[in-house]
Amino acid sequence: MPKVVIAGSINMDVVAYARRLPLPGETIHAEKLEYFPGGKGLNQAIASARYGASTMLAGKVGEDDAGIRLLAYLKENGVDVSLIGTSGKEHTGTALITVAGDKNTIVVAGGANMELSPKDAQRIPLSPNDIVVSQFETPLPFVTALFVRGHANETINILNPSPARKIPRGLMRATDILVVNETELGMLAEAAIKENASASRIVRHAASIATHRGQRIVVTLGKRGQISVMDGKHAEHPPRQARRAVDPTAAGDCFLGNLAGGLAENRSFDAAMEFASAAAAMSVEVKGAAPSLPAHAAILKRFPELRS
Repeated sequence: MPKVVIAGSINMDVVAYARRLPLPGETIHAEKLEYFPGGKGLNQAIASARYGASTMLAGKVGEDDAGIRLLAYLKENGVDVSLIGTSGKEHTGTALITVAGDKNTIVVAGGANMELSPKDAQRIPLSPNDIVVSQFETPLPFVTALFVRGHANETINILNPSPARKIPRGLMRATDILVVNETELGMLAEAAIKENASASRIVRHAASIATHRGQRIVVTLGKRGQISVMDGKHAEHPPRQARRAVDPTAAGDCFLGNLAGGLAENRSFDAAMEFASAAAAMSVEVKGAAPSLPAHAAILKRFPELRS
């Protein structure tokens, strides 16, 4: 089975729970403060490994207690950490998260994550049909170098441009599957896209940002499910509903990791999307980022119709 290579951030999440999100300039009291393993790279790698895929994480941590704890956590969850370096200058990445019901805000201090370079990308072993996943919590030159190498080695490259920013054309052309939410799609398409935007509007803007034939644009719509667009055609993927939303922090990362795991297992794209949607729905029912990511067996127990 092809392996999943996640390249991305490794953070310690500091999560404050409040009755509501603060307004700009406002100070409010948190009801509770907790610490969790996090970072988009770590979350997606844990999700992929819990799916059952052979998973490597490429990244960097600091020489501090948080870095030691996060490496141990990754190993305990079956992630290959041989591609994770250590910085002697920077702290381990830290995310400051406020959670209020099913909404959140996130501020990230990148630390060691921001030291990753194109040279680090050259050291990552890639084989045809491997699933390569990355995001924008690490430097853009690192991500671009990895995807260009992957494209040359016939990997399947999945990009989640979060935090949202413009994507260089070279990186976009090396991307096979682009996964965005409405906000990210609006920024890339230079259009105002509201939460209740029609499917036809979503499809039109998603099609407008594709750069080559065979490229899929996946737009995640929360409780509305997902829409995928490729070569002028689109499909609407129905959502799976959570029983009770507690913390949505890692839902997107859960979706990405399970999509990668499903594709590595040779599920069809539609089947992998369905499994990823179910996993993401379960993830919002548990507090924390990495701790909320469900295991493969738990997902199948809840949704037995997803057995491949």
